[in-house]
Amino acid sequence: MLEIVAAQPTTKSAEALETAVVVQGTFSEKELHDVRTSHPGRYVTLDDNVLVLWPGGQIS
Repeated sequence: MLEIVAAQPTTKSAEALETAVVVQGTFSEKELHDVRTSHPGRYVTLDDNVLVLWPGGQIS
């Protein structure tokens, strides 16, 4: 699912930082939900135009 979000025309950039992934663009709440359900055990946030898939086990 993350690959689909990164390939959207509204995505400006996608970058892997160690095991975290940072995607900049315009995302809907549905896309956020889809990424969260596709990556159970990972913390996923959306702040303004930045979607972050955090490394597993890093956030409590």
